[in-house]
Amino acid sequence: MLTNSAANTACGDHYLTELCAGTSAPAGRFFVWSGLLLCLLFPPPGKPDAAANQPDPASCRTSNYDEKAAVKSVIDGDTIILADERHIRLIGINTPEIGHDGRPTQPGADQAYNYLNSLLRTNKTVRLHYDRERADHYGRTLAHLFLPDGTNIQSLLLIRGLATTLTIPPNLEFMDCYAASAEDAQSSRIGLWALKQYQPIPVELITIRELGYRIVTGKIIRIAEGKSSLWLGLAKNLSVRIDNEDLKYFNKVRELEGSQVMVSGFLYFSNGEFRMHIRHPADLKITNTANVN
Repeated sequence: MLTNSAANTACGDHYLTELCAGTSAPAGRFFVWSGLLLCLLFPPPGKPDAAANQPDPASCRTSNYDEKAAVKSVIDGDTIILADERHIRLIGINTPEIGHDGRPTQPGADQAYNYLNSLLRTNKTVRLHYDRERADHYGRTLAHLFLPDGTNIQSLLLIRGLATTLTIPPNLEFMDCYAASAEDAQSSRIGLWALKQYQPIPVELITIRELGYRIVTGKIIRIAEGKSSLWLGLAKNLSVRIDNEDLKYFNKVRELEGSQVMVSGFLYFSNGEFRMHIRHPADLKITNTANVN
C-alpha cells in the first residue's frame, strides 16, 4: 500500500507518470492502482463527490454566531489556528492523528487535513459558534465552525467520512446534525468507514493490535459501581467506563446487564484489561435488550 504522501500524489492525474518514473512496470502498476483505490475511499480536495451535492439539513445550521474570524493555518483535520493565534478545536468530531515525535501518521489523517486546508484556503473568514464549554484542558478554544454561507464545517468532514463523531458533554449542540452526517458516510462506507479499523468487532476478538478508535459489539455481563465511575463489563476482557458526572445522560444504564450493545470510542489497555471511556449514550447503542423474568 502507498504511504500517505504517495497516495495523495497519486490522486492528481498529472502526477501519475511522475509517480511511476524509475520503477519497473509491475511495481509502477501496483503503486498506481493502490493510489487509485485510496482516492476512491478519500476523494481529493476540491473535486466533486456525492457528499458535495447533499443539502445541509436544518439541524446543521444556526443564525446565532458568536464571532467572525480570519484563518491563519490548519494544524490537522479538527484543529485550526486563527489570525490572532488562537487554536480552535472543532467541537463534535475527531479526525485521525498526523504523526509527530516518531509516531506514524494514522490512516485518513492526511486526507482530513488536505480537505480542511483546501476548504479554508478559499474561505479565509469563518464564523464561530460557541457551546457551553469554551476551552479544553489543552487551552484550545472549542467551537462549531461555519463557512461564510452558513455551511457547518464539521458536517462537511463527517459526511465525507473524514472524521468520526466525538460527543463530549456539555457541548451537545448540533449533536443530531453530526450523528446524521456520520451515519450517511458510514452506511455508504465512505472514507474511514471503508477501512477495517472502523468496522464493528466482537469483544471476544479484540487484541492489543486493536488499540485506538474502535466499534466493539458484545454482551454486558456485569455492572460495577466505582468511587467515581460506573463500569460496564463486556465478556471478560473489556470494561466500559462512565463517569458519575455523565450518568445523568444515560437513562436506566444500570438495568442493561444482559443486553447486547455496540460501543464506540478509543480502546486502551490498563490494569490488565481493555478499557473504553464514553461520555454520552450516543456511543452506546443497545442492539438487543436483556430478557427480564
